[in-house]
This record gives sequence, structure tokens and C-alpha cells, in this order.
Amino acid sequence: MNKDLTFIVPAAGKSSRFKNKKSKIFYTYKKKSILEHIIDKCLVFSRNIIIISNRKNLKKIKSIIKKKYKKFNIKILIQEKPLGMGDAVYIGLQKVITRFTATIWADQIYIENETIKKTINYFKKSKSLFFLIFSKDIS
Repeated sequence: MNKDLTFIVPAAGKSSRFKNKKSKIFYTYKKKSILEHIIDKCLVFSRNIIIISNRKNLKKIKSIIKKKYKKFNIKILIQEKPLGMGDAVYIGLQKVITRFTATIWADQIYIENETIKKTINYFKKSKSLFFLIFSKDIS
């Protein structure tokens, strides 16, 4: 467990390419929402998570956190205007107090824990303070 690492999880997208009213992060896969899968992956490595939400998703994200994750250090911040992922990450960075920060997108359900671990170790060795974690495209 890394106390000196915060995950920023941008979850403020409109899911416009998804062509549905419900945000894709709330769809269920193996009895958990996609967002819960990502939170669970982050919690393997750190208890510090900042989720960036839009107003539309806020109530549902708060409900998930309260129900399942209230004992962890999970903060929810609002991206008032849809200005993109970079802006969402920037909003999160304003509240990070740990030495290291990783960003993992809220819909990267297939990312492997081993990939996250290798990425964290690589960037910690290179003394990078911020890094992005991506899963490979399986489509």
C-alpha cells in the first residue's frame, strides 16, 4: 500500500459516443459498476483517490462511495464545464497532497493490476511525480 500516491479518476465525461442517457461508468459488469471496478483497482495500491465528476453524475457517485467506500480517503470534485480530460486532471491536481499522482480513466475496466504496478514502479524509480496509466486497446 502506497501512502504517498493519489489516483485521479476523471469520471466527468458525457458518454456522448456511448449513445445512452446513462453514463457508461454506471453500467454493471460482474455485479459492479464500471466505476467500482476502477476504484477497487486503485485501492489495491493506495487509499487516496480523487474522482472528478460532472453535476449529472455527482449524486450517483456519492451514493456509490457512501455505500461501499466510506472508510477510504475518496474525494469527489466537480468539473463544472466539460473542458476535457486535461482540465479534469488539473482540477484533481489542485487537491493532491501526496508526493506521487497517477491518473486512471474511469472506464478502463480491463486494465490489469500488474500493468498498474509496473507503471507505478517505473515512474517512482524515475522520480516522476505524475504519470498516466492506460490499458491496451482490446477492440
